[in-house]
Amino acid sequence: MNNKKIFIIFFIITIIIVVCAEADINNNLDIKVFTAKGGKVVFVVHDGLKPVSNIKIMINGEYRGITDKNGTFKAEWLLHGKYFWDAYIVEDKIASGKFNIKKIIAIELLNFYLEQDGKIVQGVYPLSNKNVSANWIFKNTGTTVVKSFNWKMTTTPSSDDLDVDIIKPKIISAVPVGLFKTWMVEMFITEMERNLSIDKGDMTWRNIHNNDCVRFSVTSPFRAKGKKINTPSGFKGLMPGEVIEIHEKRPYVEWVMENIHNKAAELGLKMNLVVMDGEEGLASCFLDEWGFGIFRFKHIEATVQLKGPVYGLHEIFIDRKLYHSLDLHYEYYCNNVKS
Repeated sequence: MNNKKIFIIFFIITIIIVVCAEADINNNLDIKVFTAKGGKVVFVVHDGLKPVSNIKIMINGEYRGITDKNGTFKAEWLLHGKYFWDAYIVEDKIASGKFNIKKIIAIELLNFYLEQDGKIVQGVYPLSNKNVSANWIFKNTGTTVVKSFNWKMTTTPSSDDLDVDIIKPKIISAVPVGLFKTWMVEMFITEMERNLSIDKGDMTWRNIHNNDCVRFSVTSPFRAKGKKINTPSGFKGLMPGEVIEIHEKRPYVEWVMENIHNKAAELGLKMNLVVMDGEEGLASCFLDEWGFGIFRFKHIEATVQLKGPVYGLHEIFIDRKLYHSLDLHYEYYCNNVKS
């Protein structure tokens, strides 16, 4: 065998060894892809039992990151739909595949709190004219763009702490007095509703009298590196993973009065509530007529004092479907509690 043949044979054997080695390396790599809630996809790469780091992951042709020391990489808050992925060692593609993100519509209220004079408070003077800032923090935890949702809060004062005294007419029987107090508790169950609507980059927080008292800020895991954006440019909706904070500033007594008058109008009653002392939560209530069953009274005057714990139920709706509810309680402050 001459030297030329020996060289050719040696060259062929070398190529076979290299190709087989590369095939063994690639075949030993095990890449698993898992999808989870929150638009999350997780890549897990192993060589046998050994995790493989620094595997570059591309999703829909876009670089997303590399696997860590545990051989894991995750991408979060993807929109629903079909995706394709590629895995690389440096610039060499070693694997590719597809995955689906399910369509999930979801919105959550992360927190609701009240502020007065720049400080977070655990309660309010319900009939005070001092401005109170109500603050909502909502998060899109689904895989769709949220452009509109409704928020509703029902606050119920403690019936044991609501003082009601009938001044006129003089009622001797305890039965109508008890019924009237129960009715007044129902009247002071405050229902507030708001609608967030995002249209062509403009955000509105509807069902309030003065839109100037509302501020918005958005925190995104993608835009501006997670920093708050007070006036998002071209903001078209709340993307998956984004958080919106809404701040509404107005006297709390306006919420109470608005609710009382709306309820009286629905019942066809002529009712007037006059604040006597906002710091004491004390008001006078005037009714042309009130009755329950066989008990009927005209020209009623009563005093009401709001104080004690308030039980709040927050609900969030999209297209009239309930997506999240949360119980949050606070206090009706009162400087001088009646004995």
